[in-house]
Amino acid sequence: RFAARVCVGGETIRVHVPNSGRLGELLRLGARVYLAEAGGHGRMTRYDLILVEFGETIVSIDARQPPALLAEALLEGGLPELGFSGGLEMEVNLGSSRLDMAWGGERDKRVFLEAKSVTLVQNGVARFPDAPTSRGRRHLEELTAAVGEKHKATVVFVIQRPDPIAFGVNAATDPAFARGLEQAVAAGVGVFAYSCLVDPGGIDLWRRIPVLDMETGSAYPGCG
Repeated sequence: RFAARVCVGGETIRVHVPNSGRLGELLRLGARVYLAEAGGHGRMTRYDLILVEFGETIVSIDARQPPALLAEALLEGGLPELGFSGGLEMEVNLGSSRLDMAWGGERDKRVFLEAKSVTLVQNGVARFPDAPTSRGRRHLEELTAAVGEKHKATVVFVIQRPDPIAFGVNAATDPAFARGLEQAVAAGVGVFAYSCLVDPGGIDLWRRIPVLDMETGSAYPGCG
């Protein structure tokens, strides 16, 4: 977890993987990857592993990207469906968690948003999580509680690759997260998903895709 061995110029080196998922379908023997040199006091590795070639698709596995991508889009006037109203704050405490961002009034009618990085795609459907995530379940609980306190809350799944046509929760891997997402939607938490265009020069949000209901397989009304 958080580390990989990569062959660079005939030498095998240890690099940092900025993602807590399993990434089993991506990080396979012989896969071509892209590294970014990274400094910082106390680091044990010189490089971050940020992109992986998967067939004809380049996938970003850097889980730090989604909040920055969303913040940039919101501040530039994009993603009107998220209801941005100005005053963006990053890394906001809510209950026992720290969420990615919030905006709005200090005491009431705030909007809390948590972004999730997605790399797994199966048969055209992006899936999250690719490993059980107690942290992700806790975030859903905090967002659901915020709606109960008259705030607004949203979870956004950012698929860091261009090929999915829809997003669906990975109930087989984490049924508790799947139940939490279903309960969050029922409580009024907004759920959105966006795919990205990725190449060695950068990553950009590309298009909004449907979010599928776990039971029916159809898109959630008002989501995605």
